[in-house]
Amino acid sequence: DGAKLGTRETIRSKPDSRTLLFHNISLLALWEYKGDNLLADLRPVAKLTRGMSQAFGVREDSALKDWQGMSTAWKSSGLTMATTGSAPLLFDMVKKRTGIFFTEQPTNSWGSSARLLLSGKADLAHFGTDWALTYNEKASAKDKLRFLATFGAERAPELPNVPTFAEIVGDPKAAFAFSFAVWSAATADKAFTDKATAALLSIAGNEAVHAEARKLRIPLQIDGPQVVLETLARDRRVLKDVYD
Repeated sequence: DGAKLGTRETIRSKPDSRTLLFHNISLLALWEYKGDNLLADLRPVAKLTRGMSQAFGVREDSALKDWQGMSTAWKSSGLTMATTGSAPLLFDMVKKRTGIFFTEQPTNSWGSSARLLLSGKADLAHFGTDWALTYNEKASAKDKLRFLATFGAERAPELPNVPTFAEIVGDPKAAFAFSFAVWSAATADKAFTDKATAALLSIAGNEAVHAEARKLRIPLQIDGPQVVLETLARDRRVLKDVYD
């Protein structure tokens, strides 16, 4: 529940404070949809990333070779998923579209999820696709991850043979990516939040910052508050499709 604790701490911050929140837009939208409307007490400052794809991964030596094999294994004995808890919308989308659900094994980071997977304590794990690709570049052969599906609108260029979930279920609407934005408390001094927006937009074209982001596979793209609201509207449409 750390994400909610941080959000509430931001909301409670004094109007003249310098507290900013870095948060996943879709998770805030999900909380709103489920009745915990923390968004009402936040003000968007800037969006920092393009949509980031997610992936389901297994150990390289796993008997799960593809989505169909995963589905068969789930029907036979169930499956345990290592997860940071950041993807409830993703899991609910999978459950609605395919009927498959997982016994979740909570972890506090994607790195912890990878370790749990490699130790054999989970059958598969959920990762940010870019994070997992960077991890594989550094991992030894025995510790590499293999992917069953990604969840963006298109296949990852580095994983041309890994299908998207939208391909698997035959519906382009079954694509999902998450984005990060910066927020302040709605009660924060507007002059401060305007200055924070201007400061972030001022580095939007800084090639050195973008080069560093590319090395880390962070899809950096800095936009103003209006783009945050547009992304929020898109995520609300995804929520409506999944839950309604």
